[in-house]
Amino acid sequence: RRHGDTDIFVDEIDEDLSGLHRHRRLCRLDGQDHHPVFLGDGTRVCFAHVEHVTHQHGEEDLAATSLQVVDAAKSYWANDPSDEIVGGFVNVRRLSVFPDGIRVLVADDSGLWIVDVDTRTRTALSLPELHDPDLPDGPPLTIREPVVSPDGNRFAFSGYRDAGDGEEGTGWYIYVCNLDGSDLRRVTPLEDEPVPPYVFPESGKSAFDVAREIAAERMNADR
Repeated sequence: RRHGDTDIFVDEIDEDLSGLHRHRRLCRLDGQDHHPVFLGDGTRVCFAHVEHVTHQHGEEDLAATSLQVVDAAKSYWANDPSDEIVGGFVNVRRLSVFPDGIRVLVADDSGLWIVDVDTRTRTALSLPELHDPDLPDGPPLTIREPVVSPDGNRFAFSGYRDAGDGEEGTGWYIYVCNLDGSDLRRVTPLEDEPVPPYVFPESGKSAFDVAREIAAERMNADR
């Protein structure tokens, strides 16, 4: 292992949401592990593993990237080795699990892929060039951070909209579309608008209220 190698950890959330317990490391591999997601019923964790690669003249870098799966219930010293599902990815940026709990949408520098964990196969998600509906002749959107919808038929993503140098409406916005790229919609406005905090229906408290209460409790506990 090298200095800076990263690992995958899991924590259990207390029932009253007051803290965490049973902190454990799931595996300890040479290289860097990123983007953990739970599969299906939560008994397995899928993650991207980047291996150290040594070149002919001894130079090292992090290049070979694969998807791995590991048992979520065990610590690494009692765990079976992580299971490599499929390799050949280039700088994985995001994993998102389909509702079936078996397929994973993978975004890397070469595009979007759908990986079937059970069959250990990957299929390219071939999309046409996607353009903002208001800029059909503008540059295609740059896709980042894709997330599969709860029904598994669409995905949301952050897209870079290029309206031209110095033009308003240039920047990152949230879009949704079908898996084939059809029915593309921008769901965030071009103009900056204040967004109210989420309100928890059980208590009627906003996310800001809860954050303030937690901060106050921690300050009192530290005294």
